[in-house]
Amino acid sequence: MLTFQLGDNVLWSHAWGRHEPRKAAILSIESASTGEEVTEGETTEEYLVTLDNGHWAYGWQITEVLNEASAY
Repeated sequence: MLTFQLGDNVLWSHAWGRHEPRKAAILSIESASTGEEVTEGETTEEYLVTLDNGHWAYGWQITEVLNEASAY
């Protein structure tokens, strides 16, 4: 399990996890069960993550957190 936070730089796997991981920063995190915006999430829970490269992902598509939260 990985924990990620708003602003973190992460590696995420595009195309439902089938593509090689790409680098992106997290712009927003939303709980898929409640629809509420949150500041952190886990790869074992259902979260929708908006990324700074124009894509979105589920939390389980995040494969690595590269650093502490950046200045977003």
